[in-house]
Amino acid sequence: MVHKAHSYISNHLHLHPCMEDDDELRALESTLTQILSVVSVAESLPIAVNIASHHRALLQQLRDAAYEAEDLLDEFGYLLLRAKVESKIMGFLRPEEGSNTRMEDIGRIYFFDLLSRSFFQILEHDYTTYYVMHDMIHDLAQSVSKEECFRIEGSNAQKIPSTVRHLSINTDVLTQLEKVCELKNLRTLAFFCYDHFVPSHVFKELRSIRVLDLTGCDMERLPKTVGRLIHLRYLALCSTLATLPSSLCRLYNLQVLNTSKWCWSGRFPQNMNKLCNLRHLNVTSGFISQIAAIGRLTSLQGLAEFHVQRKKGHKIVELKDMNELRESLEIKNLENVKSKAEAVEAKLNQKQHIRSLRLEWGSSMKVVRNGDEVLEGLKPHPDLERLDIIRYYGINSPSWLETNWPFNLKSVILTNCKFWVSLPPLGQLPSLRFLKISGMKAVKQISSEFYGSENLKGFPMLEFLRLERMPHLLEWHGVEEYPLFPSLRDLEIKRCQKLIQIPTLATHANMSIVDVGPINNLEFSLSPSPDNLFTLNLCTSTICLDNYLDRRLFGAIDVLNLDMIYKASVSTIDLQAFTSLRQLKLSHCTQLVISKTPKEETIHSILPPLLNYLNIDSCGVTDEALPCCLCNLTCLSFLEIRSCHQLVSLPSAPILCQLTALKVLHIKNCDKLVSLGGLHVLTSLTELILTHCPNVLASTISEEDDSSTSLLPSSLMSIEINSCGLIDSALSKCLQNLVSLSTLKIYGCHRITSLPSTSVMRHLTALKHLNIWCCLVLTLLGGLQNLSSLEMLHILNCPQLLQSVNRQEDGDDILPPSIKLLELHSCGVNDNSLTLCLQNLTSLSKLSIEGCNNITSLPLDAVMCRLTALEELSIDDCKELMSAAGLTALINLRCLNIERCFKLDSMALLADLRSVSSLKDLNIMDGSEIQSLPDNGLPPSLEYFSLLQCHPELKMQILNKNGPDWNKISHISQIIC
Repeated sequence: MVHKAHSYISNHLHLHPCMEDDDELRALESTLTQILSVVSVAESLPIAVNIASHHRALLQQLRDAAYEAEDLLDEFGYLLLRAKVESKIMGFLRPEEGSNTRMEDIGRIYFFDLLSRSFFQILEHDYTTYYVMHDMIHDLAQSVSKEECFRIEGSNAQKIPSTVRHLSINTDVLTQLEKVCELKNLRTLAFFCYDHFVPSHVFKELRSIRVLDLTGCDMERLPKTVGRLIHLRYLALCSTLATLPSSLCRLYNLQVLNTSKWCWSGRFPQNMNKLCNLRHLNVTSGFISQIAAIGRLTSLQGLAEFHVQRKKGHKIVELKDMNELRESLEIKNLENVKSKAEAVEAKLNQKQHIRSLRLEWGSSMKVVRNGDEVLEGLKPHPDLERLDIIRYYGINSPSWLETNWPFNLKSVILTNCKFWVSLPPLGQLPSLRFLKISGMKAVKQISSEFYGSENLKGFPMLEFLRLERMPHLLEWHGVEEYPLFPSLRDLEIKRCQKLIQIPTLATHANMSIVDVGPINNLEFSLSPSPDNLFTLNLCTSTICLDNYLDRRLFGAIDVLNLDMIYKASVSTIDLQAFTSLRQLKLSHCTQLVISKTPKEETIHSILPPLLNYLNIDSCGVTDEALPCCLCNLTCLSFLEIRSCHQLVSLPSAPILCQLTALKVLHIKNCDKLVSLGGLHVLTSLTELILTHCPNVLASTISEEDDSSTSLLPSSLMSIEINSCGLIDSALSKCLQNLVSLSTLKIYGCHRITSLPSTSVMRHLTALKHLNIWCCLVLTLLGGLQNLSSLEMLHILNCPQLLQSVNRQEDGDDILPPSIKLLELHSCGVNDNSLTLCLQNLTSLSKLSIEGCNNITSLPLDAVMCRLTALEELSIDDCKELMSAAGLTALINLRCLNIERCFKLDSMALLADLRSVSSLKDLNIMDGSEIQSLPDNGLPPSLEYFSLLQCHPELKMQILNKNGPDWNKISHISQIIC
């Protein structure tokens, strides 16, 4: 019988590709032999002898062997049937014969056609795109497919139609899982909950399954019985697996294997190469290189990385027949390729679907002598669009790159090819748009051959060009009377320390020059193009700016950034040459000074008048130089002065009044700055930031000053004062008559003791946002209650504030009733001051109290009941809080968060919350004392309940979803403990 079965299967299968070693036939023969052996032993045993033990063991062996034989026979039978009807399988998706179109491509066309017809909708969430079915389409689909598609949810017993073919499961009830075994027609099974454990015998019964999604399971090992699912096409594994069973390699019809990047140890079973129909293997790219003889997977569509090794099964020849690979391919460790002949065997020129190719040699210092030959043999397909060559050890360019073979190339990156002497003629590539050449240490010059060896092209489509880390590059030659780079938009030259010449550009490209050679000898010119902006970035420590800038060359520059020009000085001629300049940034130009102190009436601007953006950072600008920088800048809308340590005062009113368009002013880290000069005349200013200027606003305002005049312009809408020497009188003077101010932020001002009085505050009629942080000696709120438009108040780390608060003379309120959001973090608030703060805040919708250790109890119901708009309440790290009884008076509270309040009676809190009928979200951290839930349960309105660090017995009831306490919260849709 065994020999007949072997002969029959061999004759009909003609050794199917998945069984080319005849392993499975031998396995079947062995299994059938085991069956005969067990039967023979059973026949020889006396019936009365050890019937209970021997026969039970024999029957179990016989059953296991029969299962194995049955699985193999099923597979052989399927292969025979497939050979007869293959032309009919998935007919509506199968491409026409001879077509390069895949069934995935056809399916994608159908999908996006349905998307265009509104069958699906696009949903963006957490930077990921999802496609969801329209509600009406979903209802229709449910109606017409109710006998074939079914969902099991929750613990409720549901009758599953025997005809169901596609099933999703979201339950932990074992009896529901057992029902799955009875579904003989099942084709799809998916789990959507993260605490499932699927019994292994379930897989024994699902012989016809095609799609199995286990991503919602909690399994450390995949049962060996998964190998019985011989018709499986799609398998998605969960993230908790530690290993994969060898039986997985018997799923010969598997087309998609999807694993999580956190899944298992990264080790595949030995015979993964037997999955001959596998088309998609979604796994962390580095793990794929562990599969020996991966070249047998000729249907594979994607192979992100291939690591060449010298041992059998991992050589580059494995790529030979993998012509279905798509999109991108990275071949690493090419130093392990011995010769050109071995490289040619990879047949990269036949990989017509590869669009991006990365060829990478290892980082070892060992010299590779055959680099030229290997790269020559790695000739790609001419349809390649991106080519990266990394750490190539050869000297010369491959012939296929010199003869324009990959004519569709759009991007080329050459990196750390330190022996490559002459650059290939990339200028002849008609579609090249991006070129980066980096770390080419042997290149000393770029000659005319670079632009094209025959019929000079000169990079007709190139838009981005980067030259980096080429320490020996001295000259970059052009071609006389020939336009180069006609489409260039950005040119970046970085760390080419010896470069002294670049060619004339035929375009108005943006240019960035960082750490190049003696730039005063650098010769280049620009062809004017008034339709485009031109940005020039210069970053070096060797530039002599006066010798470098030339009004004939730079009159068309729109954006200029100068950084670390240590030797630079600015004269009247220098920057005036930039007649079209709109944006200027000067960074670390330490000698940016004016040699003589001009008298005010003779001040002349040294900057072009069309500037609308000016940033001066870490420069040597002085009180005398700054007026010359700002004079006549009538178009300037943004000004930032940072880390100018010689600056003592801003310019006076006659200078600043010329900045009629200035809207934004930032002054940062000017540690000697004392005076704001004529800042109040900036009538268009809307945003002011003063940060880390410890001496500004630090002196007492003279009584002779007009008390009705503010130090700041009344047009201001936003002010931030951070870590300055601000004192009480200066703050009052700053805020005088700012009727447009909507946002005020005061951070780290350790000298103010009180906010301004009512006479100042009542004029801030537009103020909506007030932030006060880290003002360590601030004690009094002043006239804060008079801010009639205030909506958001944040008080953080002001330990003396609200320690002692008395009722106001003009009423009981100490905060304006218009407040909608209130944050009190790490301040001196106590029970009394909290009550005074909260009374009459009828508009308050969100309240956060954190780190306020003087509070022992929340206000009583008489106060809390007035907070009719309060929906969100968070109390965190209030170590002395013992009572929160007033919460029951919050009739509209929807979200409550209690954390790290260790003296609070959590049991009493939960009992009181039963009456808060509006509560939707409840989060309690550190519920260790909660052993059981209140007898009357929690509010029926709850949808989310988080109880962290609760008693172990209570936690077990919640996790197991049973017990008396579980019944009290089973109505809540999402529970975390």
